Amino acid sequence: MLSIRARIFAIVSIIVLFIVGISLILIVMSKKNTQPAPVDTNNIVSQDNFTEQGAALSGNNNVAPVPVGIQVQPQSTEQIERNAVKQLAKIFIERYGSYSTDSNFQNIKDVQSLVMPALWAKISTKIGSKLDAQNFVGVTTIAVSAVVDEMQSDSATVSIMATQTEDKNGARSTVQKNVTVYLVKSGSNWLVDKFEWK
Repeated sequence: MLSIRARIFAIVSIIVLFIVGISLILIVMSKKNTQPAPVDTNNIVSQDNFTEQGAALSGNNNVAPVPVGIQVQPQSTEQIERNAVKQLAKIFIERYGSYSTDSNFQNIKDVQSLVMPALWAKISTKIGSKLDAQNFVGVTTIAVSAVVDEMQSDSATVSIMATQTEDKNGARSTVQKNVTVYLVKSGSNWLVDKFEWK
């Protein structure tokens, strides 16, 4: 006769084996049900074929369909310059306008290569000034939209709508601000000459 301990061990072992067996059967059955359907190679449409609506079909879901007959025009030099000016203004505002009391004026240091020397001389005077170390303040600036208001061969003006989120000792607030960024062309590079928060 088996001891009580041996009987309990035998019963528990049988139950565990039963559960493992059922689990394996369920896994095998679910794999049979989820096998991909066979591909009908007669109905595959290549990238070069188009539907009646004029959209290209692609096996890659990340590629947008291209309508038939529409030519994609390369950007002109002026469009490239306008986009460059707009992007530079947004990058400048987001970097300069995002700071915290813990960052030791890193926001100002990050824009040195984006600004004219006169503007750098003006904004860099803040570096090294005393900060209130007891009260944390952090500001994150995101350029929501940007519009090139004026564009000349050597100067441009960009209006930006920005969202600033301030975290001050755990209290968070968000405001919308408008800023105008004035840029000038220095050699072949565009640089920020001045900016005005409104």
